[in-house]
Amino acid sequence: MKKTLLIAALTLMSASAFASKARVSALQNPAHLEDPTDVLAKPDQATKYGDWASFEFGTASSAAVSTSAAPIAQGGFARKMGDSVLGVWLNNTDTSGNSYRALGATAGASMLDVENPFHIFYGSNSGDMTWGVGWMYSKSERKPDGVSTKSQETSGLYLSAASKGVWDVEFGMGLLGTAKNGSAAGDLKQTGKGTFKLAGGYNMDTMYLFGSYTSTGAKMETAAGTATADRSDTLMTLGVVNSHKKDGTDFFYGVSYNMNNYKDSATSPTSLGTGIEKRDLTTFPVIIGLESEANSWLTLRGSLTQNVLLGGDKLTGTGSTGVTQNNINAANTTVAAGAGLKFGKFAFDGVLKAASSATGSFGSDTNFLTNTALTYVF
Repeated sequence: MKKTLLIAALTLMSASAFASKARVSALQNPAHLEDPTDVLAKPDQATKYGDWASFEFGTASSAAVSTSAAPIAQGGFARKMGDSVLGVWLNNTDTSGNSYRALGATAGASMLDVENPFHIFYGSNSGDMTWGVGWMYSKSERKPDGVSTKSQETSGLYLSAASKGVWDVEFGMGLLGTAKNGSAAGDLKQTGKGTFKLAGGYNMDTMYLFGSYTSTGAKMETAAGTATADRSDTLMTLGVVNSHKKDGTDFFYGVSYNMNNYKDSATSPTSLGTGIEKRDLTTFPVIIGLESEANSWLTLRGSLTQNVLLGGDKLTGTGSTGVTQNNINAANTTVAAGAGLKFGKFAFDGVLKAASSATGSFGSDTNFLTNTALTYVF
């Protein structure tokens, strides 16, 4: 059965130069990669790709946060209007949404995740520059027992601009991020706190230099106004990717330094783990990847990431152990592979493996072909 599935998949995948989130997952999202799905953070990039429609298949719940190992169903389209492009994307939760009010699994388990979000984006050319704006919105409500009510409402705005082939910049911010749970155990309310992201990059010959700063946070309160979680997170990244492109092949490698600080200032904090008040996480991941046109209809791609040398994960607080924990360079090597094949204007991409070294062999991996996408270029 596995052999039949693999043969069928290789017959249907696409060799498009750009295609889908399945392609991005197979290459583990290197900073220099350009793809139509960039429009969910960089709406100005819509001007590069003309008219297209993409459909992403998924295995996870539609209310979950999409990952390469457990993607959710989503998709959208873009249409040109002279020098401008207007588009819509449905059900994306991995680049926005939950981050506007995320508190983590411990504190947020009783709340609805972002459900059925939609994005509207617009990009335009202006001389040697491109610019764009996008907006996302999600709202849902339910009464699981006919009496108590769960609800959430989330919205965000993102802007971007670029000088063709030289520099790019993006800015995103949360406009609204609330969730409520009116249960028999007591009313709870979760509210996002001033979420924003500023990022940019600069091309220098074959190298792409990039950096970003993100601030997120949320607060969980009881009906009496007592905060059970009061979370503030900051994340900063600096890095470089060197890309060598020749004869339909892109071989790249790079490194970045990530500094993440998480704080929970509630009296009895829960969002980082019971009793944990602070987490300082630093990572120094390297990435190696290759995407190559094996022939006119088949593209193969693969990548590897791993933290090296500098890095640590320090937890401070009482917690279950009552002591400070400091973990340095835990194992995290991840290998991903994908393939694509093109028939006319149709393209089908698939991730053959996107998993850590601890998940077993290729044939038995539960992530096998779970992330696939169909794209049509008009």
